[in-house]
Amino acid sequence: MIKEQSREAHQINKLAGIYSLHRTLVINALTEATDEWRSRREIAALARVENSTMSALVQPLIAQNVLIEAPEAQPCTITGRRVVKLKLNRMGVPA
Repeated sequence: MIKEQSREAHQINKLAGIYSLHRTLVINALTEATDEWRSRREIAALARVENSTMSALVQPLIAQNVLIEAPEAQPCTITGRRVVKLKLNRMGVPA
């Protein structure tokens, strides 16, 4: 039941363009930010999206070469945990 509701919600969001909007918010937030490595939580805070939304956006953005991952884990400024940080690939952002 929950899985079916999740699939339905995913399709509704996809058709409504919500994912495209969130993607744009993330890219804009990182474009305005300095060229620093940031955790997923830090990016979510900058883009004003939920952490879960950020998690869903990251892999496609990495696969599309829009975001790049740091070579090694670094402490998150929000949680203090060591995480693999991300930053905008300025050479990979489509015009």
